[in-house]
Amino acid sequence: MAENWTEEETALPDDLRDRLKEHRAKHTSGTPSSDWLEEMKKLEAEVKKHPPKGHAFKLNGEKWRKRGWLEWAYPAIGKGAVLPSDWLPMGNNLFSKKALQYLDFTGYAGRGTQDLYLTHARLASNGLKFCVIPHSPSHHVARKQNSDGGAFTMFYLYHEAEGECQGHLRQREVPFYSFEAGEQMPTAKLFNQALPQRACPGCPHFPEGGKYREKSLLTGCPT
Repeated sequence: MAENWTEEETALPDDLRDRLKEHRAKHTSGTPSSDWLEEMKKLEAEVKKHPPKGHAFKLNGEKWRKRGWLEWAYPAIGKGAVLPSDWLPMGNNLFSKKALQYLDFTGYAGRGTQDLYLTHARLASNGLKFCVIPHSPSHHVARKQNSDGGAFTMFYLYHEAEGECQGHLRQREVPFYSFEAGEQMPTAKLFNQALPQRACPGCPHFPEGGKYREKSLLTGCPT
C-alpha cells in the first residue's frame, strides 16, 4: 500500500534531512550492516514524528500520486461512493461466490498478517478485485485499556446528525464489556461517552438545561 505522504513531502528540519543524507551515503552496495539498519530505523522513527507539508489536496496539486489510506487516497469522499481498494480487513466484508472459494489459509506459514495473506496470496493472485464503501460505520474492539480500567476499548462510530458538520463520520473510544458473570458496567457513563449530546431544556426527566444522549434506551430522554 502506498504511503499517505513521502519523506520528500514531510516537513522535516534541515538537520534531520542532513543526517538522513549522511547516513544513506555510508551504505553504497551489498547488504547493510545491522548497525546501519538500526540507525536507519531510529532516523525513520524521527521522520514519522513530523507532519506532511500540507493536506492531500495541496500535495496532489503539486504532484499527484497514488496515496494510501482512504482520507488521503480519496479526500473528502462522501456517502454512497464505491471505490477501488487494494486491501480488505478481517471482518465486515461481502464476498462473491468465486471469492469464497479462495477464503482459506492454505500455504500460510504464520509470517505477516492474516488479512494481507488473504488479500494478496489468496484473492488478488486469483484475479479478484476489491472495493470499499465509505461512511459505513462499523464499531470495533481493540486490546487497549479503557477509561474504566478494563483491558478492551470499543471504537464507536457515528455520523454527525446536525450542524455544519452533518454527515461527517466521527469516532469515540468507549469501554468494552464482555457481559461475563460478575462484570460491572457503569451504563450511564458508557452511553454518555458514546452517544451524541443534546440539550433538553425544560424536560421533566432532567434538570433545566440538562444533557441527554440521543437514541439511548437506558439514559436517553423518554420524551
